[in-house]
Amino acid sequence: MAQTLSWEKDVVTQPRRKPAPASKNARQPGSTNEHFRTCLTGDWEVVRFVDYLDDGRVEYPLGEHPVGILSLDASGRMSVQVMRTPHATFASGDDFIGTPDEYIAAYRGYTAYFGTWQPDAANGAMLIHVEGALNPELVGASYSRAVTVQGEELHATPEPQTFNGVRRRYERVFRRMRPVA
Repeated sequence: MAQTLSWEKDVVTQPRRKPAPASKNARQPGSTNEHFRTCLTGDWEVVRFVDYLDDGRVEYPLGEHPVGILSLDASGRMSVQVMRTPHATFASGDDFIGTPDEYIAAYRGYTAYFGTWQPDAANGAMLIHVEGALNPELVGASYSRAVTVQGEELHATPEPQTFNGVRRRYERVFRRMRPVA
């Protein structure tokens, strides 16, 4: 089916597809938080960033092919940055001389936050505390993300939320990055 671009919400939407089946948790029976931390630690590039709406729509809040990185270090620090492609630009070439619409497009086309993380092997989750973020509403928040690792892919599943009466489920998939030569 044809996809449509909704400028009002600044997301790409298309009819719902079934999400991939749930994968097995990265942890092995009896694993510890340290083993789980080892499985999750590293740099991960964005593969999929999708919202599934209970009214049947599928939305790509940062487009169908976003780029970005999730970094989880062994000491418990983390950061994530994800950007829409193609990314918004400023006609002036100077982000200090943008129009209101250009600022809105730039803001809606990027998400970023940093803080701390810790593994929760017993629940197959990672706990995140946000210390700084592009969206000021996230600063100081703490979240639990169900996490699974399947091969080289990390699946992070935020809790479903309801906006404007429509429940959303999230699919965030990352692939382990290789060291730069």
